[in-house]
Amino acid sequence: MELFKLAADYVNWFILGIFLVSAELLIPGVYVIWFGVAALVMGAITFLIPMGLAWQIALFGILSLISTMIGVKVYRKEGQVVKSGVLNTVRGSEYIGLRFKTETPIVNGIGRLNIGDSNWTIMGDDCEIGTEIEITGVDLNALRFKIITTDTDGKD
Repeated sequence: MELFKLAADYVNWFILGIFLVSAELLIPGVYVIWFGVAALVMGAITFLIPMGLAWQIALFGILSLISTMIGVKVYRKEGQVVKSGVLNTVRGSEYIGLRFKTETPIVNGIGRLNIGDSNWTIMGDDCEIGTEIEITGVDLNALRFKIITTDTDGKD
């Protein structure tokens, strides 16, 4: 009967560990897995070294803390700088500072510009086709620009 009681302790830890590691698939983030790892390690320890429930819970707490700290070190690289706004950039902001030539005349401050596979509304001073512009900002779904040069060299 004593052998069954010892087996139940480590089996329970293994079951808890497998449950927590599996739960990580359903829960967003990478946090529960470290408690699952601690429970699996606890299962191996209780298989090798029988101990009372109070010691098991205390050791599980310590192992959970250690495995979580290791997990944080694994997923957070030292010296890595995350630019603010990288994840939530405004669509079109990657074009700020780039220069293009207008393909349609800008009339009443509004025109169109093809960039890659996108057709953008552009807003700025009126100008003719072929005028070099620089994108200066994004306003909702339109790009703001300033005129760099105008194509008025007299060639027809």
